[in-house]
Amino acid sequence: MNLKQWCELDERIYIGETDEQYKQYAGFDYSKKLMEQLAEIRLYNSKIFIDFFSDPRALLLGAIEDIAYSKSKKLELELHNTRNTKIVSSKHKFKDSFVNWSTWRQFNSRERNQLHRKKVFDEFIAKTKYISPIVEGRFSSIKGVYQEYQNVKDISDTDKLSPLSGYLENEKVSHTQLVELIKSMGNRAKKPFRDALTDISKKILGREPEYYDDFYFFRNKVYSNLDTNFSSIDPLIEARKLLAFMQFDLTKIAFDTESRKNKYPSPICFFIQIPNDIRILYKKESHLAMPCMQVR
Repeated sequence: MNLKQWCELDERIYIGETDEQYKQYAGFDYSKKLMEQLAEIRLYNSKIFIDFFSDPRALLLGAIEDIAYSKSKKLELELHNTRNTKIVSSKHKFKDSFVNWSTWRQFNSRERNQLHRKKVFDEFIAKTKYISPIVEGRFSSIKGVYQEYQNVKDISDTDKLSPLSGYLENEKVSHTQLVELIKSMGNRAKKPFRDALTDISKKILGREPEYYDDFYFFRNKVYSNLDTNFSSIDPLIEARKLLAFMQFDLTKIAFDTESRKNKYPSPICFFIQIPNDIRILYKKESHLAMPCMQVR
């Protein structure tokens, strides 16, 4: 097997994995067994790269990352399922179903009774006990993989191999520089953020902000007085216009805007097979507030 053949196989595995993951996040039926098997195939293919290739270095770091991802796949699937089945409100509903992890943001943006929002928030916090050990187990598994490959060829003894390694190398910054940057930005933003939050809360709610007035609530509440002015505007049409102006080929991009119960709450772009198959998931919270999009 040469490098080109390896890359072709790796892309085919990626397409299969991403297609199934899209179904999972879209709230459609998906095969947990297939996703686990594809993760196993990716694990073995990544090991082949480490055993027989060393360049390009980005693929070497990517192979280690994929091994960590594959070994923790079962825990990732368990986490996704547990969030939607265990972290569920016992009393409050969104539309016809009890509020769960995937409908929480929509509930927060439309619920006018702050006591209801508080009860759902408190109940969800209490139920994080169901996902905490899964998250901890997944991080432990990923950390173990990076420790295992700490001395892999072409990774010098001075390198601190971690899930950040590829990012830090591509951005040409050290771990210390990244930590200092984040702390510096956080310290500078803390006071103006708190001042603005307090000011907005007093204007909109007539009181100091509370812990259950989360980001998703304020993101929609701030513009609620303008919401009706945009009720006739279709965000999908506007997004298509903008993408067309930027000369994107929209025939290759599928938009899913349906509001299914277990559909992931954040907008996500899935690059199934570039440039022929790109899928965007979006779940509306209000007419004005457009969340940042994740990339898968």
